[in-house]
Amino acid sequence: MSLLEVMAAAAITGTMMTSSVVLLRSSYAVWQAHDADHEQAENAHAVLRHIVRTLRQATSVTSITGPAENAGELTLTLDSGDTVAYTADAPGGVWYWTYPGPVSSALAPDVDSLVFTGLEADGVTLAADPIDVQLVRVTATIGMPAGGSRTVSCSAWIRSW
Repeated sequence: MSLLEVMAAAAITGTMMTSSVVLLRSSYAVWQAHDADHEQAENAHAVLRHIVRTLRQATSVTSITGPAENAGELTLTLDSGDTVAYTADAPGGVWYWTYPGPVSSALAPDVDSLVFTGLEADGVTLAADPIDVQLVRVTATIGMPAGGSRTVSCSAWIRSW
């Protein structure tokens, strides 16, 4: 073996190692970005599951903002007489829920907006008065770490009828 052959083999090996490291590093960065997006989407679904579970236990809607408001508010009365409220501290701020008492707990982070739409018993007609609300449609929008946003929604019937 000559010195020239050893140098050529070392150069080829170095090039292959460098390209392998670049490939692995970029794959890991893509995986991390996807994992962060998936976690944010899971947070949005968890918020909706929490609100739907509470809606199904509610006997009436005390107050609900219109569907055009991104910083909506929803207040429910449970069978026990307790009141549950979902509010934002400011438009685009942290969302809180209050279950009986003055203590508020933060919902999942990065919820940009929650829109509550109250519907009558037919499930189509918008309810103008909270007393007429039988179905609540909740739409949550979250910001994605990789950019953009994702909107998820669900509906739940009030238990009162």
